[in-house]
Amino acid sequence: MKIWLGLLLFLLPLFGESKLQILVINSYHRGFQWSDDVIKGIEKSFADKSKIETSVLYMDSKRIHSNEYFESLSQLYRLQFKGRKYDLIIAVDNFAFEFVTEHYEDMFKDELVLFTGLERFDAARLERLGLSDKVFGLLERRAIPENIQIATKLFPNLKELYIINDISKNGDDSEGFIREAIAEFSPHLEINYIRSSTREEILETFSHYNPSRAILFVRFYQDKLGRLYQNKEIAEMIGQLKTPVFVTDTLFIDKGALGGKLVPIERLGEATGDLALKILSNEVSAPYFKTFDEYLYQLSYPRLKEIDLSPMKTTEFFSRFEVINRPLDFFDRHRDLINYVFVFFPFVLVFAFMLFWNLIKRMNAEELLHEKIEFNDLLLRSVENPIFWRDSRGFLIDCNAQFTRLLGISKDRLVGRSVYDICGDLHTPVLEGLLTKVLQGESEQYDIDFKNHEGETLSFLVQASEYHDKSEKVAGVVTILFDMTKERRIKEELERQRQFQIQQSKLAEIGEIFSSIAHQWKSPLVEISTIVQELVYKSRKGSLAPAILEEYTKETMTQVTYMSDTLNDFQEFVRPSKQKCSFNVVSVSQKLLELCRHNIRYNYIDLKLDIQDSPRPFIATGYPNEFMQTLLNLINNAKDAILEAKARKRIKGGRITLSIKRLNGRLEISVSDNAGGVSLEAINHIFDIYFTTKSGGHGIGLYMAKVIIEDKMGGKINVSNTEEGACFRIELHDENTHS
Repeated sequence: MKIWLGLLLFLLPLFGESKLQILVINSYHRGFQWSDDVIKGIEKSFADKSKIETSVLYMDSKRIHSNEYFESLSQLYRLQFKGRKYDLIIAVDNFAFEFVTEHYEDMFKDELVLFTGLERFDAARLERLGLSDKVFGLLERRAIPENIQIATKLFPNLKELYIINDISKNGDDSEGFIREAIAEFSPHLEINYIRSSTREEILETFSHYNPSRAILFVRFYQDKLGRLYQNKEIAEMIGQLKTPVFVTDTLFIDKGALGGKLVPIERLGEATGDLALKILSNEVSAPYFKTFDEYLYQLSYPRLKEIDLSPMKTTEFFSRFEVINRPLDFFDRHRDLINYVFVFFPFVLVFAFMLFWNLIKRMNAEELLHEKIEFNDLLLRSVENPIFWRDSRGFLIDCNAQFTRLLGISKDRLVGRSVYDICGDLHTPVLEGLLTKVLQGESEQYDIDFKNHEGETLSFLVQASEYHDKSEKVAGVVTILFDMTKERRIKEELERQRQFQIQQSKLAEIGEIFSSIAHQWKSPLVEISTIVQELVYKSRKGSLAPAILEEYTKETMTQVTYMSDTLNDFQEFVRPSKQKCSFNVVSVSQKLLELCRHNIRYNYIDLKLDIQDSPRPFIATGYPNEFMQTLLNLINNAKDAILEAKARKRIKGGRITLSIKRLNGRLEISVSDNAGGVSLEAINHIFDIYFTTKSGGHGIGLYMAKVIIEDKMGGKINVSNTEEGACFRIELHDENTHS
């Protein structure tokens, strides 16, 4: 009995050996993919370590971020950790790390702390808290400059790069690296940094493919309105963007992104777990901080195919890249079956070759038959467009009924004859306008206008393509005529309507100009009236000397000239610009201010022109009169908003500022006021046609401003709210960018 009792006491410590306790505090909620992948990697590193027990706590700081919440969380954790001792605390990202270090004295005893995923940390803060000898760290560095270089290598014609980052605290940590990268590449590349935006604005900005621009996506979990997005929503946004998107980690590489130099998130977690094991085994001592330097070079095959860019055509620079998401070919889908066939049935290879050869012969025969049927049945009978084809000698082989109706000539008078015989024997105005250009034309695409046999003017897009025989020699030319008459008329009508709307919008502003002219004319009229009265008075007294008469005449002509110049300026403004031309933005703006300044001052509003100092003139290309109309509309809108704000006693004095400056190769012209701004309900519809916030507004002015600036002048116009009021910004191409 004593022997068994001694043996039991000897074996008891072996069965009851305590495990190492690791506490993982996640900055975010369960389901947040980035931190979930990190924790998955940590647990993968601990998978074969039976002596380690891991507990995970979620802070949910993405969705709830307030001092009250963190204080409540600290009280809960004090109760939860009371009486417990951990061998290591792992803080996932900066919220958890700052929380742990801030409340270390209250919640822990002498535990070591390992942070992971941070891009920056404050070493001085650790010294102030007395924690330098307890903290380890694995820093994450996003390859921002490297990805910019990848973008320029992959797209040699790249001119604009947009870097997207959000307004979160993690975004603050990345901003310094982004700014450094911009400073490095901006002399050779136009880089636009987007940090304060919305999902809708990004989708609108990049809704069309432009081969000269790309996006470097860092993160976008929180927009400028405070809205939070899940990974699914971000992936949907990236998938909808028509501009190539480079990313810095593996979260979205298979969800619409093109690729880049990527931080493998799950591998970051594994490296964190490996470092934790070294800490527990005393292989490293605090303070110890290491930057995670393992990256993946990946490109997504579907996005490469969308932009028609094959990695096989690129330079050796991309030999390190792995092209992922390739579609499985036949051999990949049937690998097991193929292995089975090659191992157990070698003769199947010979049989398959014979079968394949026979299949190729049948496919060629069927393809030839299909081509003949397609030409005879589909093109000649079903195609609504006129179509014909001729052989290499110039003889018409066949045509459809639409072609004969277009010419007003029967088919039997066309088919089988050479184009020279047709043009010589069947000379008609239609043939003179069409056949000599189309029948004898080579393989090309062009437009043509002519009158048919009924005298109606028609417009056609002619598509002529060569076809080849079995020996790949040119056998003839197939020609299809696409009737573009209706489309051209619709286009012309739309252009007339647009010009009408522009003039309608301009007429809506003419009343303001008339009022301004009336104010400008008051002073010279008073002056002329005074001169006339003095002339009459001195004439009656007999003291009107020739010198005095000449002086009065000169003063009168000065006032008349001023009034005439005012009318000429107004007449120039009303007259539409006939064609695009280069114009000085400052001169045009000053000219407009002279027209409307008196009306603005009459309403006791301070109108200021702020021009950036520059040795080069501010030159843009477009329509100067329509540009003046746009500025006048913005200034009048600002005036009306100020008058309404003053009537409601929200402000005392009104102020309108017209600012002109040069920014990133563009000219920025802004009109801002202090009237309180545009409501959130209206700001997204402010440029919609017939949308207005005024009681008597027509809803055309700002719509036409957008049409003039964006459609006619190739610029951009937008609106945002400042601390004092609304600010409308116009961006135009700077003609002096490279001068």
